[in-house]
Amino acid sequence: MNQSTLLSRSFALLTFLATINFATAQQSIEIYPDSNQFNYANCTVPSTGSGSISGGADNFNSATDSIGIEIFWGDGSSSLDSVGLSEGGTTDYFYHNYTHTYTIAGTYFLFATATAANGIADTLDMDSAYITSSCVFVSGYTYMDANSNCSLEATDDTMANIPIHFYNGTSFLNMTYTDLNGYYNVSLPQNLTGVRVVAGTTSIWDTECPSAGEYVFNTTSSQSFDFGMECATNSVDHRVYHSISGVEAPGQCGVLSFVARASSCANQNATASLTLDPSVSYNGMISGPAPTTISGNTLTWNYSIQANTNGYSFGIVPKMSICTDTAAIIGDTACFHVSVTSDTVNPNNNEDTWCLIIDGPWDPNNKTVSSPDMEMNGNTAPDSKLTYRVNFQNTGTAPAVNVYILDSISNKLNLETFEVLASSHDMTPQLVDERVIRFNFKDINLVDSNANEPESHGFLIYSIEMKESLPIGTEIHNTAHIFFDYNAPIVTNTTVNTIYVAPNEPDPLVLQLTALDVSCLNSDNGALDLSIASGNPPYSFAWSNGETSEDQSDLPAGSYTVTVTDDSLLTATATAEIIEDRQFQDPVVGAITGPLSVQSWKPYSYVVTTPGQSEFEWTVSGGEILSTTSNTAEILWHAGPDGTLYIQEKDQHGCYGNDSTQVPILFVGIDEAVESGFRIFPNPSDGLITIEVLEITGNEKVEVRDLHGRLIQSRAITSNSTQLNLGNMASGVYNVILTNENGTTNRKLIFN
Repeated sequence: MNQSTLLSRSFALLTFLATINFATAQQSIEIYPDSNQFNYANCTVPSTGSGSISGGADNFNSATDSIGIEIFWGDGSSSLDSVGLSEGGTTDYFYHNYTHTYTIAGTYFLFATATAANGIADTLDMDSAYITSSCVFVSGYTYMDANSNCSLEATDDTMANIPIHFYNGTSFLNMTYTDLNGYYNVSLPQNLTGVRVVAGTTSIWDTECPSAGEYVFNTTSSQSFDFGMECATNSVDHRVYHSISGVEAPGQCGVLSFVARASSCANQNATASLTLDPSVSYNGMISGPAPTTISGNTLTWNYSIQANTNGYSFGIVPKMSICTDTAAIIGDTACFHVSVTSDTVNPNNNEDTWCLIIDGPWDPNNKTVSSPDMEMNGNTAPDSKLTYRVNFQNTGTAPAVNVYILDSISNKLNLETFEVLASSHDMTPQLVDERVIRFNFKDINLVDSNANEPESHGFLIYSIEMKESLPIGTEIHNTAHIFFDYNAPIVTNTTVNTIYVAPNEPDPLVLQLTALDVSCLNSDNGALDLSIASGNPPYSFAWSNGETSEDQSDLPAGSYTVTVTDDSLLTATATAEIIEDRQFQDPVVGAITGPLSVQSWKPYSYVVTTPGQSEFEWTVSGGEILSTTSNTAEILWHAGPDGTLYIQEKDQHGCYGNDSTQVPILFVGIDEAVESGFRIFPNPSDGLITIEVLEITGNEKVEVRDLHGRLIQSRAITSNSTQLNLGNMASGVYNVILTNENGTTNRKLIFN
């Protein structure tokens, strides 16, 4: 079969994948398309198309039952064949190849049915095949325009692997890649107007000629368009991909390879690192450079990238033997990671991580798909980029001169974003139908596995983006057909990606609880500050002391626990302790020296013989303090009948010592009347005090407050002498405040 015949057969390649509806004891058949429309691949009639259809049947007997496959070709004819079922558990499988020849140009709508003997059937709309009898050819070269004269000359290097895109106005029309000689050639329908042809640019290459970056023409006749390229930067763009997807069974050895390539206008040094799964060990090189260093399960290669004008070049393609540990468990996951350094343009494509299932020997002719956020079951986030890998092996008895792969691109993928990433051998992709790409490994001369098993393998890798806004649940199927010379194709497994949005996982609820300790012994000015580092608002709070607010203040020493519940009903608990870490030591106070026999309404000086830890606070009963220094006080004594002078030490936090020193005062006379004010006695007191007011105006009120200003007791004063019972108060220092029309007067009260 010649090449033109192969091209003509490829135009209508249709691949179908069955999905199964599982139902106990219920028989069913269901088939789905993997590719749809086909376009102007053939410019002459008669034209023969070929393809395959596969599917699955639930709860049939694979030994006795068969499925009838009838395909209606859209030109009034149909074909009917019977296929057997292959054992597959609850679901059995069927497969059928077909060909059909069209003798008249036109658009033909195809559909197929799969029917069991009991009449259970499924019908599949196969969309259309487009046959035209009138085409033009567009060809040309891409080249490095060294002298910037926009003319392809013998001294100019041609550029391979440059994508060429065609647009019908703004609509994507066709694409191809330049071959190893920088040449491209495509067929287009005749009599289209305003067709645009554009050479793909990268971060490394720019289109210099034509200056507009594109040609615009009408397909009235065949055309030739050359593109002159130039270096956009003298940097390097590395890319790295793995190529072998199989992991052998425990105790067996397999093959692993990765590809490091680069586009570059300058020489660069690079480093590639491969980290093997702990269940897999390195067993030596099959081909390519040996690792520069080996450290545990990490292998490192140092290599050089040479400036090139050929689109891209391979940096290194190491192929090595790996062995699975005998203790590995079938079904476990083995993960690998490869990366390259020294990229100065786009570091986002410098790493590749993949995970595989440890199992038995794997089919060397297979297809895999990966995506950065893809789960092991194929669930994939919307609007993702998919990376496909097709692995192939010549298991025949002689070298394969030519290998080509036909791949039907799902209509759920954006063909305009298609990009070849890597291949094991020189290869040229070609769009032979609207959504069918042919990967040509011409003159590959792939050795057979009997002669040299390691070198009998090959691969290709490409990426393509999903169409935007695909519905959740959409399935994307892909199957490749591998042709070795003129043999029947080998059909790979079918990859399935399901558009999936993972349920919103609530953020973990994380608390941070900080305690502010009380400042003084027996005080209640502690606080708790609660912050939520992570969670799902709004929140509710339940404290061990019954409070429900987020933060708390005015707390005594003790242990406190809070339980927080967020909007996702997650709960978290935190505990903190408020402590009395500023307890003032008992003061060591010397004697108060000064006169103990005094006259009323005269000032006297008193001194404390020893200094305090911080400062002294003086308190007087039966007199008033005129002034104080660090350890001295000047007292004006009132008219008795008794008086007491005492001190208490206070620290820098305002905390009082536990004791005070008291000095009784003997009044020996009264020189003058007190003009205003009141006195308290006894002071210090153990519960019952007398308040004497020197002058009653009729509006007197007395209040007892603690040092925080909280009201302990309040009473109106109606006589010159009033008694208060304070027996329920805690020991400490209090303020006694007299209020009348003249203002307020304050006295300190020591309560023991």
